[in-house]
Amino acid sequence: MMIKCYSLPNCPMCEMLKDKLSEKAILFEEIQDKEILMNKNISHVPCLEVNGIILKFADALKWVNNYGND
Repeated sequence: MMIKCYSLPNCPMCEMLKDKLSEKAILFEEIQDKEILMNKNISHVPCLEVNGIILKFADALKWVNNYGND
């Protein structure tokens, strides 16, 4: 499974999402490159990309919270 976390520096919600990923021991690649964000049409961070699907913050939190519960 490939997980990418799109975030920006000094973003409290980004830190919260990254902390939750770490708490669940979910490996992820963090991407903070604004050009990449623009190319992916990401206008708000944080977002997760899970196997090619972009999840906005609320859906990303749900996904992380449910991870491993299936």
